[in-house]
Amino acid sequence: ARDDHQCLECVHLHLPPMLLEMKDNYRRIKHSFTDDDVNVLAFKQNRPILIHREDAQRYGIDYRFDRWSISSMLIYPLTNGEEIIGTLMGFTSDRQLNFDSKVLNAIVIWSFPILKRCIQQQLQREKRNQEKLNIPRFHNFLEVSNRINALSDLESIYSVITQEVLHTYDFDLASILMLENSRLVVKKHDVRNDKHWPIMQR
Repeated sequence: ARDDHQCLECVHLHLPPMLLEMKDNYRRIKHSFTDDDVNVLAFKQNRPILIHREDAQRYGIDYRFDRWSISSMLIYPLTNGEEIIGTLMGFTSDRQLNFDSKVLNAIVIWSFPILKRCIQQQLQREKRNQEKLNIPRFHNFLEVSNRINALSDLESIYSVITQEVLHTYDFDLASILMLENSRLVVKKHDVRNDKHWPIMQR
């Protein structure tokens, strides 16, 4: 989403070789929040939308499916932990997508550089308005952001997130769970005090 919160703007684009000639047409394309575009719908409703070819007409994008030879399209809302900041859209042309753990892991990997860029942009905005901020909170946010920026593996990222949750919200326990095969699977547990580990292991 743009800083003025008036529209969604395409800031990063990767296309297969057969569609590269369209790249300049779609880079920086904007969708007003009054549009019926599926990206706007996923953003407003804060929910992922998975569309197969047979459903494309219902969303008014059958022309896009035909032009790009799409089999399935997934639009996923992106969050910085506090608010929805945009959407991630991906599609396949040779197979039908299923909303499973493989797709969710791919979303984490794809969205990580985008979220890093958004965090950096947010830092710049917070710096410009620093006098309005609680300074200790600002420096803590800066430190956590720098730590995440320096990481590349999911296990370390999960650890930073759970530790920050424990510290920021004064929780005793924190967990990260991911959907795999229609079940929530624990990816990371953390506790403030070792005495709470028995609770986590129940």
